[in-house]
Formats: sequence, C-alpha cells, structure tokens
Amino acid sequence: MSFYFCITLLIIYLLFICTGILNLSITKNKPTSKYIAIITDNNIDPLNKEETKDEAYIINIGASAISISVRTSAGAFYAYQTLNSLRGSNNVFPIGIIKDQPRFTYRGMHVDVGRNFHSKEEILKILDAMAMYKLNKFHFHLTEDEGWRLEIPGLPELTEVVFSLKR
Repeated sequence: MSFYFCITLLIIYLLFICTGILNLSITKNKPTSKYIAIITDNNIDPLNKEETKDEAYIINIGASAISISVRTSAGAFYAYQTLNSLRGSNNVFPIGIIKDQPRFTYRGMHVDVGRNFHSKEEILKILDAMAMYKLNKFHFHLTEDEGWRLEIPGLPELTEVVFSLKR
C-alpha cells in the first residue's frame, strides 16, 4: 500500500469519524455487519478509459455493509464524495452498486481574481464545491496584463495598456 493511499485512508477516517458523520472505528478484523471496507483492486476500469482508470471506483452498498473498491487514493477520495452525496437523513444509504470513472482527464474550473476580486472564503467555498463535483484542476488567474488594478507610482507601465503592431 502506497504512502499516499495511506494518507487518503487517514483523511477518510477523519472525515467520517472525527466530524461525526458516521459512528465508525477502524479494526484489524472484519466485522460481521455495519462496516465500510476499502479494497484496492488494480482491475477496476468501468469505462475502459486508460487515462482515467486510476480515479475509478466501485461502491457496493448492502443492507449491512459498504464495500469500496479503488485503484488509487484519487478513487478513494471520489468514492467518499459519492457516499457523502448519497447519505440521507440518519446516515442511511440507498442499497445498490455504483461503478464510476471520470470520462475526461481534465475536469476543472477557472477563477480570475485579476479581473474581479474574490475573498479567501469565497475561493475556499469554490474549492469545496469543486471537490464535491469531483473536479480535479483549479486554474487560478491572479493577475493579467490588462487586468492589473493596483497603481504603483514607480511602475506606471503596470496600469497602462500598450498595444503595438509589429510589421
């Protein structure tokens, strides 16, 4: 098991247990009921897409247990996001099987604070929403030539827009 996969399992542990979402504990022995098992399986590829197979996962929700099969930590994170979105009142999950894999390798969002300002809190909310929707790229424009809004007396060229045609 890789270091990053262990870190992901720790994050899932913290999200589920420490936040009080579910009353879970980690054990060495497999319980008989009411447990979530995370299994690594290198043969998962629901969409047969080579470029996104590492982000694939299969969730099997039964009456007494939930089994999550993943290739890598990215798949475990996306499986957690799916479980979190399926969780109903009183932490009840619908019974069924979910086989999921991203269709595209680049699933992202662009925020341009060089042209219109967003506070730190707004950016963090955007990042949380991106995680919920399983987006994996954040394109962050801090500044642009024409978008520079801060006037610095010693550097007037930052606030001037200069267009030149070279022939």
